Amino acid sequence: MSFVASGLTVRLYPATGVVHAVDDVSWSVEAGKTLAIVGESGCGKTVMSLAPLGLLPPGVSADVEGSLTLDGAVPKLGRDVGVVFQDPPSAFNPLRRVGKQVGERAVELLELVRLPDPERVARAYPHELSGGMLQRAMIAGALAGEPRVLIADEPTTALDPSMQDQVLDVLSELQARLGLALVLITHDIGVVKRMADDVAVMYAGRIVESGPAARLLHAPEHPYTRGLLAAVPAPDVEPGTRFVGLDGAPPELTERVRGCAFAPRCPVAIDACAGVRPELIDGVSCHVRTHARSR
Repeated sequence: MSFVASGLTVRLYPATGVVHAVDDVSWSVEAGKTLAIVGESGCGKTVMSLAPLGLLPPGVSADVEGSLTLDGAVPKLGRDVGVVFQDPPSAFNPLRRVGKQVGERAVELLELVRLPDPERVARAYPHELSGGMLQRAMIAGALAGEPRVLIADEPTTALDPSMQDQVLDVLSELQARLGLALVLITHDIGVVKRMADDVAVMYAGRIVESGPAARLLHAPEHPYTRGLLAAVPAPDVEPGTRFVGLDGAPPELTERVRGCAFAPRCPVAIDACAGVRPELIDGVSCHVRTHARSR
């Protein structure tokens, strides 16, 4: 089984103007494997994964080019692909019991995601559950159609560390048990290190580096990837140590960037970066998009 994005390009049309949210993105993930898509907020991770499935906010129209396929066919939302959204309190209807929203096999599914006393959880209203319990209930609902692919959009955002661990444990167990392909959208490098088989790094709507997690996390080649990893505090950092993050901010995507979108923030940019779009270059078990790869 192979879940493949090929040449995905997404333009959004909010109230005014156009946003070039995703620009010619391709990736794939196999059964039982996890692809982590990582990058700063606003880089296009969520739009890239959800727009081809028709999951955009109300009132936002879009043009989607390219394809998203499962074994060569267009996947059906719910039956082929389940989605776990990043904000469970907003995703659940506060006026309906959780079990009614999870599906016909609610108790069975709630038990599958290791929720204690699933009968009680099924009868509860969303406000009666903690954030971690709601997130696991959302995972249960995503599994109701017995999909082969699960897209998890920032599944640990706003959860405390113990709840994060529980949610990630559930995802790992379900993947092993059901053979799911998992697309994990996150900005948390710790989650990537724990969960990912492969990683795709996004910046300004493009994938700038991709490859096996073991290589990419230990020997990143793109300056943006190196900057992201350098910004992760070491576990033994001394209190009061100055935080070192990436300088600057991502570009606005209301206009297509002509050259390398990261050039204004890049410490090793060269003249070509400003005007010539770099193409993805095949390397040893990786793909990198930069003019300054060897610098």
